[in-house]
Amino acid sequence: MKQSLAACAAVLVLLASACNRSTSRDIEGTYAYRKGNGTVQVKLMPENRFQMLISLGRAARTMDGSYALRADTITLTNRTGDKVNGLVGDTVLYLYMGGEDMVPFRKQ
Repeated sequence: MKQSLAACAAVLVLLASACNRSTSRDIEGTYAYRKGNGTVQVKLMPENRFQMLISLGRAARTMDGSYALRADTITLTNRTGDKVNGLVGDTVLYLYMGGEDMVPFRKQ
């Protein structure tokens, strides 16, 4: 329940800033999420490209592809066509990483 409320609060914060719609240039940079010994970094780059690095202890994997930005909604699409949806602002990127909860990635 707390996670759902947190996700709703995140959506409300991003919707409140909808008047200041993000552009690709505004959101470029590296966003990170850490939990335990795991880290996920998402780098949003020029020309709507992204790279994702997932590190779990000693194992790591990377993914890259393109992203589409529509107002504050973002869709990451990797080279095989898999998609991850979310919301983005100037300092935080919320992605649906399985389940219903949005994971907050903070801009570095």
